[in-house]
Amino acid sequence: MSFSFGNLLGFWALLGIPAVLLIHFLQRRSRTVVISTLFLLDQMQRESVSGNRIERLRTSVPLWLQLLAVALLTWLLTQPRWMQTQAVQRIAIVIDSSASMSVFRDKAAEKIDTTLDDLTSLVTVAEYVLLETRGSRSLTTGTNRADLLKALAAWEPYTGTHDPAPALRLARSTVGADGLVIFVTDHPQENPPPFEARLLAVGTPIENCGFAGFTVETGEDGQWRWKVLAQNYGTQTQTRQWWLRSGDQRTTPAQLTLEPQKATPLQGAFPAGAKQCTLEMQADTFALDDRLPMVAPALKQLTVRLPENDSTDAYDNFYRKVFGSFANVSIVTNNEKADIDVSTYDPLDPALPNKSSCVFAHDPRQRSDFLNGQIVSAAHPLIDNLNWQGLLCRESIQIPARASDDVILWQGDRPLIFVRRLTNNGSQLCFNFDLRKSNAQRLPAFAVLLHRFLATVRDSKIASEARNFEVGQAIQLTRDRQPDAPSLITRVASGSESEIPSNLPGTILRAPSQAGFFEIFQGEQRLLNGATHFADTREADFRAAGSASTLDSARAAIVKTHSQTDGNWRLWVLLLLAVLLISWHYARPRSAASPTSPAPLRTHP
Repeated sequence: MSFSFGNLLGFWALLGIPAVLLIHFLQRRSRTVVISTLFLLDQMQRESVSGNRIERLRTSVPLWLQLLAVALLTWLLTQPRWMQTQAVQRIAIVIDSSASMSVFRDKAAEKIDTTLDDLTSLVTVAEYVLLETRGSRSLTTGTNRADLLKALAAWEPYTGTHDPAPALRLARSTVGADGLVIFVTDHPQENPPPFEARLLAVGTPIENCGFAGFTVETGEDGQWRWKVLAQNYGTQTQTRQWWLRSGDQRTTPAQLTLEPQKATPLQGAFPAGAKQCTLEMQADTFALDDRLPMVAPALKQLTVRLPENDSTDAYDNFYRKVFGSFANVSIVTNNEKADIDVSTYDPLDPALPNKSSCVFAHDPRQRSDFLNGQIVSAAHPLIDNLNWQGLLCRESIQIPARASDDVILWQGDRPLIFVRRLTNNGSQLCFNFDLRKSNAQRLPAFAVLLHRFLATVRDSKIASEARNFEVGQAIQLTRDRQPDAPSLITRVASGSESEIPSNLPGTILRAPSQAGFFEIFQGEQRLLNGATHFADTREADFRAAGSASTLDSARAAIVKTHSQTDGNWRLWVLLLLAVLLISWHYARPRSAASPTSPAPLRTHP
């Protein structure tokens, strides 16, 4: 078994050796006694007459006993331990997946390698587990440290600020109570990591500038325009160049001066005919926020088919005005296939379309009384936070409600608006009053309700759209989930592809981890044209980055776990006490004769 010490501070007790030697170098001054009978005294060995100053060292029993006592005390304080021959140490390294760690990835790998060298030098086998805090995902496991370092080199942090506790909990349960959990980050916190994890912070404050956010919208001339904030996160004034890139074309670089901790707005237009472009800034140490790819947003186009029985009456253009006012909604003729049907309920022909539709009560009577009763809205996503108290509507033919319908608006005991779920996953929004004999079209709540309903139909439609995302953001994408449906193919601008089964349960579709353009296909149909950008301003601020470590006592903890203590420590304590007593016995002063007594006479034969 190999040998080690549990308390290296105990070696400070060795300072007692020079202290003991110094004491013995200093001799006590001898006392002078004046007598008249010098010839009667025995010849005595010469002693120090100078006193209290350093002379040559004279060996004695107390000297060696005191040196032995210092050695015994040092042995006890250093806590000697014998390492086990088959010691296996489990070490879990949880590395922070925050995007700011991309700056210190190489430094973290070097620091981890050096730390593991020191921690595993006394054990026979070390088992490693490398986790990242993003989703508590395991990067590598095993006993080969080269594989661990290789996984670190391929690791790409891009997540925003998040809680590392779930990953630390998983790491602790993996290595057990005797294992070592190391949390590697670049922003040390005041409180220690949970689950008895050790902190290893490898950050340092740096100056950083980048794009902090943007919007894309159409201008009055119909051209797409962008507005961007450029921010300086550091403590010094920075000057950067920026430009706009579209395909192989690039604008002339412009210079931008950014004050510390301030944001400067920039704006411009997409190049003529372009649906996507990239805003770029002169690169610095943190490059994730120096590129801002953008696409012109495009919602799925919805088609609405209007009721036939309203084409000749006085309200010929009423529904056309209502539904034609929404963006990305077009009115189609009656013989075309539509995403939403607008129909009116006729008690003589009560059949309703078996698809997503808006249904309105239609009362041919010219005159009827206003409805009475308090208007009450239910808790429902379509109607939350909408004010309907100003609604006035007249008595009309009612649409028979079913027990399975979700009534979202009541007036007295009459359901005014309800939602009906269909077997084909569609839904119907039913207005149980004649819209033409009410003031609903003048209420903001009515327009918002229709907008929300159209949004739910749009979300369920399988069609192409264009959107901007943050890196790694979850994507809600409507696709064919049949068992034989084609897989989803994500294709980035560089040409690389990744495949995800479309019907795999629990799969979360995410935007690429690098800023840029991408497309998602299902078979031959393109479902999404997107752009990813970095947008977490907390990760771009490096003022609080720093270095710290709580691994000082980790080596001692490993030694304690995988070693045995000295079983003879009680014997060494007793021996120390015995040495001290014997040393005191030899060092105590001897009794001397009184200086006034006459000296004894020696007779000679």
